[in-house]
Amino acid sequence: MKKQDLEIAAGFDCNNNCIFCSNQSARKLCRGKETSRLSLKKIEYILDSHNSKEVDNLFLVGGELTIFKNFFQIIKLAKTKGYSNITIVTNGRMFKNINFAKKFCKMKTGVVFSVHGCTAQIHNKLTRSPLSFEQLVTGMNNIKSLGCIFSTNTVINKMNYKQIPEIINFLSKYNPSLMLFSLVSPVDITKEKLKNILPRPKNLNDIIKKSISIAKKLNQNIKFMDIPLCIMGKYENYMHENDFKHDRKVIATERKDLLYLKNKKEKEKSKSIICAGCKKNKDCFGIWKEYIELYGDEGLKPIDGITTNKY
Repeated sequence: MKKQDLEIAAGFDCNNNCIFCSNQSARKLCRGKETSRLSLKKIEYILDSHNSKEVDNLFLVGGELTIFKNFFQIIKLAKTKGYSNITIVTNGRMFKNINFAKKFCKMKTGVVFSVHGCTAQIHNKLTRSPLSFEQLVTGMNNIKSLGCIFSTNTVINKMNYKQIPEIINFLSKYNPSLMLFSLVSPVDITKEKLKNILPRPKNLNDIIKKSISIAKKLNQNIKFMDIPLCIMGKYENYMHENDFKHDRKVIATERKDLLYLKNKKEKEKSKSIICAGCKKNKDCFGIWKEYIELYGDEGLKPIDGITTNKY
């Protein structure tokens, strides 16, 4: 039996407005329309269209799924259809309500909190939503007090990459099952904004090294994602891609022109010409083309390979 992961993006509405959001165009296109969210009937159809025994992990995402009125119904529906390993990804703001948190914990569903800074100054600036950090922290405290396990994801960008060691220190008191740090995707970000959002790849080496050292001392499980192998260097075993066991199918929105299916492993990445001389070239996913267009091949170094001539 071939296993796969399934991700259902139930809609693009969100109570944050992150500067690096990859759904901005879809949100504008869907805003105010019935098709901005998948109906419960449509979600049921999607779940029925897949064999729950062949789906190893079901991810329910938005937008921000927790602000949907049928949020708990969606989870309950998935469970009744036989899906056992269910995880939601959330900005955590709704969990500030202890009753909401209690109801969620009773459903025994996995949760990933998006944490983009360890201070309100950084996190709220990135989410462009006042009080988003304060509400997230209250939510994590509520979940922890209820004995529920959660993991976190931090989008690495130009404004917060230097703060990663501090984020690890901050999150260590919650002891999440995983702290994931994902390099920001340039998808749906205007060219004029990219320079203020995309960190220089060459600046990540020392931060990765320092972060892993701190995580080891604190006995915290951390991983990085979407970073080229040459930048990870000897820390490639800290790449989250190593944990991928299956392809992931992604399904989003009810409108046919916005419906998309894709393999999470087949992201739109590029490689520099110097990558041809790297012995890990076939194993590396590369980096998004926008990074190369903006910074060239700085920071990219062939691993035990032969450097080829540039154009």
